[in-house]
Amino acid sequence: EKGVAVVVAAGNSGPAANTVNAPGVADEVITVGASSGLEGVVAFSSRGPVIRTRTNPVGVFPKPDVVAPGYEVFSGRWKDASTYEYPVYNSSQFGNLYTRWSGTSAATPQVAGLVALLRNKHIGLPPLAAKAFLMAGATDLGQGSMAQGMGVANVSKASELITQTSR
Repeated sequence: EKGVAVVVAAGNSGPAANTVNAPGVADEVITVGASSGLEGVVAFSSRGPVIRTRTNPVGVFPKPDVVAPGYEVFSGRWKDASTYEYPVYNSSQFGNLYTRWSGTSAATPQVAGLVALLRNKHIGLPPLAAKAFLMAGATDLGQGSMAQGMGVANVSKASELITQTSR
């Protein structure tokens, strides 16, 4: 309502159905599942459908909205982070500053960045429109909307669709 795009992790309770929880069930947010690149949705990635009984629209809906790479993602690591949870990656070269980890929480920041790129290039693009174009431009993995949403987020295709629509 305030013009902010909200991007949230679907959760890591898959592959069972109905495993996306709040806040990922909200219609307005962009709910992100985890893929292994273009190879498919990772088993742990939470899946839909979501059943909304208290917030509008009420009903049964597919979630996640899109997926992004969330398996064995390289990222920065706080130097005092738990080595059990975030094992040090290549300490001889990088010290203890990098890790490799998996989860929908690893996939979500990538989609948030894609939304920022879209809204920066297409000034005035409302959050829900950014969500719709990101979903429409996603690359289908052929795994069904309850697992992959619309597919792997593809910012180039989403931007292309926005440009085509605004002509």
